[in-house]
Amino acid sequence: MKQFLVGLMIFFSAYASAESVLICKTLEKVDGWKAAPTHDYVHFTANVRSNEVLDKAKVRGAYASDSRDILSDKKYAPKSPAYKTYNRFQPLEDAWHWFHPLIPKELLSQVGFFTGYLQVMGEEGFRGTLKLLCYLRN
Repeated sequence: MKQFLVGLMIFFSAYASAESVLICKTLEKVDGWKAAPTHDYVHFTANVRSNEVLDKAKVRGAYASDSRDILSDKKYAPKSPAYKTYNRFQPLEDAWHWFHPLIPKELLSQVGFFTGYLQVMGEEGFRGTLKLLCYLRN
């Protein structure tokens, strides 16, 4: 009986500490760059530690960023009212671009599919904001 209880405690502690995975994808293919022009979907994934911390975040598909832990930008003050309920996170980057994910402030409360955005800044300046369809996988 003691072994069963210890096993049950281990199981529930592992389940409780499991992070949700944020999975996002553009609805349409976009023109990107990975050492050469690309035309593909953009995927953004991260392990969600909290509403303000994303671990192992990365962009892939039409672009290919580095993979690292990123924090929300506490000083972010969007000019557009459409982004007031979003956290902007520290940028991911590749050799030519910076990628700022915009994810709902109440990320861990999201159920089903929701909208996210990815601001793309190139060496030559702002490239645009990509709309993402996102969901959390537990």
